[in-house]
Amino acid sequence: MAPELPRGAGGAWMTGEQFGSPFHWNFAFNRTMPTCNGTASNDIYAIGNLDDTRSLLVKWPADNYAPLKDRIRGCAGHCTAKILAPALAPLACTSHELPVDYTKAPSFQKSHANIAASPLAQEQFFVSVGLGVDQTETVNVVTGYSTTEDRKGTLRYTACTLVSAVGEYTVDVYGDLAHLYDPGKPKIIALANNTVVYDEIDSNSGGYRSTLAQVVARADDEWNNYRAVYHDGVTDNLITTYAGAAMDQFYIDRPTTCASYRDPGPSVRRSLNSFMVWSGASAAASQNATFAAYLEARMDEGWAFDTTVVGAVAGKQAVFQTDYLYFLAAALVEIVCIAFVAPTYWGWWRIGRPVSFSPLEMAKAFESPMLANCNSNTTGRDLAKAVGGHRVRYGVGMGLHGESKIAFGDTG
Repeated sequence: MAPELPRGAGGAWMTGEQFGSPFHWNFAFNRTMPTCNGTASNDIYAIGNLDDTRSLLVKWPADNYAPLKDRIRGCAGHCTAKILAPALAPLACTSHELPVDYTKAPSFQKSHANIAASPLAQEQFFVSVGLGVDQTETVNVVTGYSTTEDRKGTLRYTACTLVSAVGEYTVDVYGDLAHLYDPGKPKIIALANNTVVYDEIDSNSGGYRSTLAQVVARADDEWNNYRAVYHDGVTDNLITTYAGAAMDQFYIDRPTTCASYRDPGPSVRRSLNSFMVWSGASAAASQNATFAAYLEARMDEGWAFDTTVVGAVAGKQAVFQTDYLYFLAAALVEIVCIAFVAPTYWGWWRIGRPVSFSPLEMAKAFESPMLANCNSNTTGRDLAKAVGGHRVRYGVGMGLHGESKIAFGDTG
């Protein structure tokens, strides 16, 4: 597992002008998108897998949270461990609330809806994951969701700037499969120092080689999404324009055009870290030794692909095991002992009175002074009734012949 992403091996980026697109990276915003400390360009296009000898080809799983195979060795059965893997650490986040009144939404204009983003007050839901390229690469995540009633409510949105880092993740290991326990909350061990922006155009991609563009491009496929409200221009009905289907999993209710949503932020950040881990796993899984050495050298000094992790065996483990030969031998000894002792009790019915193993009855049989006043044929139960409440103490007392001795005696 690569603990951090190798520099410049994660795709490429270029401007919208270089890409030749009239559209912005995310349809929810125009030329800029909000960040935690201002704005960032919304015209940075992230390009994913590059088919060249210096780029990492990540085989993305169909399920973002699928277990990692053959990344951890040495566990027989079920184990838990902590591994170091790439992560995105939040550098800063800011949250805002905006009152919205969708009854004042303007009429729908096709040209406006297709080319320019809707005003923020018309947005109902949006997720934007963009690449920041100001000296060092960052990932800018903006999520917004509205809660409404009678076409009025509140739009809440959060802008976070994330940076490449080394994270510590808890994993459950079953044989050769490692399941991430919670990729959304890794413990950040160190920030990466290998994300300085390239300043030369790469001849193969036509853009600038990147460390994080591949993860951003994958997140764009998964999450970039928006929904905005307009009047239909004829009646008082509201219509919506939207792109992407990620919003469907965050509906609270959808009785009208003005639906309410849950916050998508935690889910987006969770999947981003999952993408980072998969990229790190792909880097370490390179079959070409020369390419693997190249990737390993692109990490910060001190990090390596092969690391030793300390884990713990989970579940029920057999500590002791029954040896049936020893068991049979012990049982045989017990049976022999019982066979020798049992005959000594044979004929107990001839005594003519109830007998037991009561210690009081045995004491009476040995003529205990404390029981001297009880009938010699008294049963153990009757002896207990007679002297059960008798108060005694342990200490120095007088014996039968006047000598001093330590024994039990009356309290008085």
